[in-house]
Amino acid sequence: MTIDGNVIRVLARLLNHSEVFTSQATARTWVQPYLQRYFDQTHPGVFNEALMECGATVCTKTHPVCSQCPLRVDCQAFQLHTQSTCPQFLKAKELQKQKHRLWHLNANALLLAPSTIATRTSVTLLELPELSPDQRTQLPELQPIFTGKRRIGNTTYTETLYSLPPSVALPTKLIHQWKAQWLPIKALNQYPLSGPHKRWIQAILTSLS
Repeated sequence: MTIDGNVIRVLARLLNHSEVFTSQATARTWVQPYLQRYFDQTHPGVFNEALMECGATVCTKTHPVCSQCPLRVDCQAFQLHTQSTCPQFLKAKELQKQKHRLWHLNANALLLAPSTIATRTSVTLLELPELSPDQRTQLPELQPIFTGKRRIGNTTYTETLYSLPPSVALPTKLIHQWKAQWLPIKALNQYPLSGPHKRWIQAILTSLS
């Protein structure tokens, strides 16, 4: 039985569950005994798919189409007009994080490395190399050139991009540590760059042209 957000929402509204879930995991734990009670053992796959489809197309998170819902006669939230507040989840604490990146051009090629930020995609995205505190100490000539912000989940990242003066050589060992590679500027669209870094790179290139 697949218990996704749609299934949780349908069951929570059917039973007008008013308590705040602390996480998706606690919501799934709450849902399980009710599903076992009402689960159609004859056609489990059809039952599961129907619940998910109902939550995705009718019993939606916002603006549910209750007039088209086949469960509205038995839905306590519909009868009590509490659909908009059911279910409720504890809001995750907002986090702020700082990251420092290196902008390094060499003969019309830009140094890029695998992203260090976990995302839901299975594709390894490329970004400007992240500078650790120790690496920044090794490069005292770093000069800030750009600051960007992005949000992933409940975390807002403020990322400062630095460049090195042309007279300063970048140590090869750092390139190896980042597993970085030089990619031609004209072909960047052919590579899987993260959305924020793609925009920031374009903004910097435009300012340099």
